[in-house]
Amino acid sequence: ISQQRRTGGFVVEMGGLCLFVDPGPGALFHFATNRNSLSLKDPDAIIVSHPHIDHISDLQAMIELMSRATEHRRGTVFLPFKALKWRFLDDYHWQLVERVVFHPVNTSFKSLTLLSFPVQHGVEAYGFVLSDGKQCLGYSGDTRFFPELVERFKHCDVLILNTTIP
Repeated sequence: ISQQRRTGGFVVEMGGLCLFVDPGPGALFHFATNRNSLSLKDPDAIIVSHPHIDHISDLQAMIELMSRATEHRRGTVFLPFKALKWRFLDDYHWQLVERVVFHPVNTSFKSLTLLSFPVQHGVEAYGFVLSDGKQCLGYSGDTRFFPELVERFKHCDVLILNTTIP
């Protein structure tokens, strides 16, 4: 709530693509402020792990950035189905993206593969493995540890594992 640690998500640049993961509070502000120093381009996709406010509050603002201020229907959004029920993606913003994909997925996305799978967080929540064939990134936003996580992430070069429930 205090945002002392910035829960506005993070950027992944892999396979020539820019992906924004879990656009929580301040995501757009921090992305825009750091874009020049990090040479970031507009996101090609947005991935949401679960529909809690600290992981999804700036989704619509980031969609507007991804669609270049609504000039072009552009990008892909990966999200849990419950995000629709809770109205985190309204009809207007739905029309700004090329594709909306619901977790769980095992799909190719341009030069990347994305495999998402359920994790344990009390709401519909997903972890994922992202690969460009050379590197592999694993992520789970807020989960209880369970043995299958070890198997899911064993080939990852980088792992971001938020285990908020020991």
